[in-house]
Amino acid sequence: PGGPHAVLWERDGSVTNLGSLPGGVMNNVAGSINNRGEVTGTSVLSDGTVHSFVWTRKSGMKDVGTLPGAVVTVTPCCGSINDRGEAVGFSVDGTTGNSRAFVWQNGEITDLNSLIPADSPLYLLMANIVNSRGEIVGLGLTSTGEVHGFLAKPI
Repeated sequence: PGGPHAVLWERDGSVTNLGSLPGGVMNNVAGSINNRGEVTGTSVLSDGTVHSFVWTRKSGMKDVGTLPGAVVTVTPCCGSINDRGEAVGFSVDGTTGNSRAFVWQNGEITDLNSLIPADSPLYLLMANIVNSRGEIVGLGLTSTGEVHGFLAKPI
């Protein structure tokens, strides 16, 4: 499930080393792949922080980035990148331990909570899957502490 380098097993049986992020990577895990062969995963850096990556044949491994204050950014396995190259996941704040759902598109990471109406009944904790229409499913928290699933649709 993890090691110094994430790899992609090709259909012909060959293996492609996806490389690693700068910063003294201790561990890489590839978690999701789309129909274009683009891969998302997570790297543990030598400073203890966790960063997600998106790998493409054209650009190699790119750091997804972090939300302000985050020490962990994760793209979950299975469906966290769609065929448009959009990736989703969650970020954990280093001070409070709070989780925030994010979307990565056009090379930018964005807190999904900043894209929903201010009066939303949910605080979006984790984005798990994004489909080719850009619809995102994940988990959110109500003001009373209940966890609910959500479906976010782009407008």
